[in-house]
Amino acid sequence: MWMPAQPQQLQACFAVLAVTASIYALPALSDEPVGFDVAKRCVEASGGKEAFDAVKSIVMKGTIVVTANNASDAPVATGTLTTYFASPDRAKVVVDLKPFGKTEQGVRGKIGWEKGHAGVRRLSDTERTRMIDSISLRESFAPTSVFASITNRGTEIIEGEPCYRVEVKRHGRTDSDQIFYNIKSGLPARTMATRSIVGGSQVIESTILEYKSFEGLQIASRVRQIMNAMGVTHDVTIETVELNTDIADSVFDVPEFPSK
Repeated sequence: MWMPAQPQQLQACFAVLAVTASIYALPALSDEPVGFDVAKRCVEASGGKEAFDAVKSIVMKGTIVVTANNASDAPVATGTLTTYFASPDRAKVVVDLKPFGKTEQGVRGKIGWEKGHAGVRRLSDTERTRMIDSISLRESFAPTSVFASITNRGTEIIEGEPCYRVEVKRHGRTDSDQIFYNIKSGLPARTMATRSIVGGSQVIESTILEYKSFEGLQIASRVRQIMNAMGVTHDVTIETVELNTDIADSVFDVPEFPSK
């Protein structure tokens, strides 16, 4: 269950908050391209590996609106979202939702943690790796460093646009996620990811509703997450993005873990 104490459920959204540029004049693909070709085209659509290598830090700030599925439009909660990344292996997500309060999740090297109203807990290796891969934008810019296999499963229509449905499996994992790449732009249009919750698992469907230019680069600025198992929808809007800005080292301080 995603609640303020469990912001890891927002990670599916960050998989598509990729810095993107030069989305036109992309090389053509065959009628049935292999998955790695689709992912490679996404890298080019996103500005290229050289642009990614030049980004040493990222700060994104935005808002979140949580609504109940199959209910009125009145929000269940509203709040702010801030993400930090400092190359190569420091990241942090801060979610402040009213009326639930603030929760944080961070990675510093080999240590991952989560802090909320339930206290502090250590992230599993899978949670830690998935978070740093998402917040760092490696999933879009360096997919082969994140995914062990990338398989094209055909085409589907997403939001009225034809997309390649690509199945990806992460290094060291047997489970898979789905990424739907817009055939025209080469960029992700939707992701479907299975994540663990208390008592089982749930599929998180994240659809990119808008890209916007920040510092001359195109970034997914509006993402809608639907979590049917939880009965809620998250609308995430990214308002500001700072690249290569100084981030105080204290931002990534690891809280004290409870004694066993």
